[in-house]
Amino acid sequence: MRPHLAVLSTIFRCVGFEPARGDNLAYAFNLDLTTSQLQRLARLAERVRSRGHYRVRGADLAQWDAEIDRIHILANRSLAHLPDFMPWERSMTASLLEPFRRIADPELVLFAETTAGEAVGWLPGIPNLNEALIGVNGLRFPWSYLQLLLRMRRRPECLAVKSVLVPPEYWDTGVAVLLMDEMARRAAAKGYLWADLSLTSDDNPRTPILVEHLGARVYKRYRAYRKWLTRPSDAK
Repeated sequence: MRPHLAVLSTIFRCVGFEPARGDNLAYAFNLDLTTSQLQRLARLAERVRSRGHYRVRGADLAQWDAEIDRIHILANRSLAHLPDFMPWERSMTASLLEPFRRIADPELVLFAETTAGEAVGWLPGIPNLNEALIGVNGLRFPWSYLQLLLRMRRRPECLAVKSVLVPPEYWDTGVAVLLMDEMARRAAAKGYLWADLSLTSDDNPRTPILVEHLGARVYKRYRAYRKWLTRPSDAK
């Protein structure tokens, strides 16, 4: 933990706050394919690919409803092991993804499938629009919209990857390795320099280990604190 975070944590604890859960982590993932980590990833992915059990494809936006069905099923299967998990409604999944329909590059929204066509993994990448939004002053002025239009015409350096869904029964099959290797190769070919992998919890049993093996580093850390007004054990 960085020194200033340790100081803040101590202050919060002294006034009765405690971490509500594990820290949420954002990772910076270098897309330079010549690094030793990504070359190792490519070798591992080729080994998995040669077995012929799984394949990776981009999203088919012409079959939007069918793709939403696959993501909805994967989300509920992949997240069910988490504490306090509540199943997602399909309508919630659809409404969450609808805003990204216009900006997503289908070649960077990846599905892993078995040879029988069953979806067993999902890894979406979208352009990091914060690179355009950060310079337009919150769109407070009329000319800010022109600035945003000009900025949106440039390809961002960063690809935002906000989710990875792999059901637990496929964690040790190499599906995640295939998805990450394919994403790295496709994103690098399109000119992206790095990927923002976020958010994941530091108590997630798999994701932090996977991305750190790929050479990703934590560049942002989010921590939520809570303070009991009446502790459950004190309630009558």
